[in-house]
Amino acid sequence: MNNLENRIRAAFHADAETIRSESLRPLGSRPALRPGRAVSWLSSRPATGWPARPHRPTTVRPHRKVLIPLAAAASVAVITIAAAVVGPRILSHHQTSGPTTQTTLTAAYPGGRLPIGEPPRFYLGIASANRRDAPYATVLTVFNSATGQPLLQLNDLGPNSYIQAVANVGNDLTFLAATTPGRFPKTARGCDTNLLVLRLNPAGTSVTSSALSGPIPGFISNSALAASDGGKVISYAARSCGTNMGRLTVRHANGTTSTWTYRFPINPTSLSLSADGSLLELVSNPNSKCSCVSPSANAAWTLRTSSASGPLSQRWRKVLGAPNGVDSAALSPTGAVTFAVVAVTTHLSHLSIGAYATATGRLIRVVRVFTKVQVAPTGISTNATGHYALIYMLTTRGVQRLNLITGHVKVLPVTQSDFPIDTAW
Repeated sequence: MNNLENRIRAAFHADAETIRSESLRPLGSRPALRPGRAVSWLSSRPATGWPARPHRPTTVRPHRKVLIPLAAAASVAVITIAAAVVGPRILSHHQTSGPTTQTTLTAAYPGGRLPIGEPPRFYLGIASANRRDAPYATVLTVFNSATGQPLLQLNDLGPNSYIQAVANVGNDLTFLAATTPGRFPKTARGCDTNLLVLRLNPAGTSVTSSALSGPIPGFISNSALAASDGGKVISYAARSCGTNMGRLTVRHANGTTSTWTYRFPINPTSLSLSADGSLLELVSNPNSKCSCVSPSANAAWTLRTSSASGPLSQRWRKVLGAPNGVDSAALSPTGAVTFAVVAVTTHLSHLSIGAYATATGRLIRVVRVFTKVQVAPTGISTNATGHYALIYMLTTRGVQRLNLITGHVKVLPVTQSDFPIDTAW
């Protein structure tokens, strides 16, 4: 067992003592895609190989961004997209108040050195299965991140086991995944999430899985799962079914756990961690007496993972707001820079990816502006080095692979049936 496995196992060791015995259920076995010994992260829980299904033909389907507790289904049209690099002035109205900052883009990276190298070989995409009987049923696809070609597709992992969120733990072969029932339970009964480790083979054509712990009470939605580099720190937001309450949890490799409670309309999504796991970032509505969620009220917030447990609204700090809300955000490896997705106020059909100083919310530079985007929350998923990002839910033409240093974009085509609502690489 390597150091990465040990760190992840240690981070979840404390879970076993907090799980209700009556809520435990087996994952079930499936034949491996390829002969050979499956990798097990926990000796008491054998790894499971998943069979691939044939690649589905392209069909026109409605797409949605699955956000707890509201699941909105909307048909979208194919929209053309053009992109151009623009000056920082276009986003000046998104800056928050505070002293002038000297933060530069190099502060985003260890030692102030800009990363070099190629993007990860693979990325995972979660797509809606579009089942009326199970609105939260999903399909997981492994994509070639150079071409966008689908390499492997997986159906549900067993009864009530659909992947809702994925997170990378430092390389393009190892991921965390949160699996939930295909329906959002209206009561606490059956409202559990299982966390798995997924391991790809070097070709990205087969996957083995192993459970990290027993079920976690609550429902983890899209982009509500994050891991630091190497899996030393893991975080997730779980909504309590049958209530408007939830818990944001951080687990450290040394076994310590911190939990912050929240109440709707707070709904943490777009979770990310700094490389050392000391800082967590999320996107959410602020605390209010209204139980409704307003996308235009979404802001980026940070939380020190060493903060004392308690109400989330008393521990977090606002980084960035925008007139039309922050769609999504991701921390740089050092945590000093936030890459955020916001709508341009003067051109509501334009969406900007900007680099902001996490400490002050000041704009450092505009990385890229996209035009004629679809009207939907757009997600961002960065790789471990913070060099590249996947921009998804932007246009039905594909996923945008963005170089965060140069602003260069490559469109990775996806069929409408594979249109992702969450990604990781």
